[in-house]
Amino acid sequence: MSEAMKISLITLVMISLMPLLAWSMNHVLKESMIQLRQQGWKVEEKNSFVESRPGKRPYQMLKRDVQVVLYRLLRQQQELFCRVEYDSQQDTIREMCSKDENRLESIVAE
Repeated sequence: MSEAMKISLITLVMISLMPLLAWSMNHVLKESMIQLRQQGWKVEEKNSFVESRPGKRPYQMLKRDVQVVLYRLLRQQQELFCRVEYDSQQDTIREMCSKDENRLESIVAE
């Protein structure tokens, strides 16, 4: 095998493993609340509030309300924290879950 092929193969393997590396660094799960409930997770605690944030272009002069729901889920001896946000301006729902509540907060702040 030529040197160029070895470098290409190593590069290809590294690129294919990058999503796994990013996931393991963030520890943020991609499953939705519905999927987690189907997997046997039970809602132990739920808190809901509205955050006022600056609007996004072209409505940056207006405030936008984001409905936030925080969940603490349990399954056997495991604990999971989830944050679900509904953005009224963009009409989008964003879900994030993590085993580490502090890591979840730092991702939200990014």
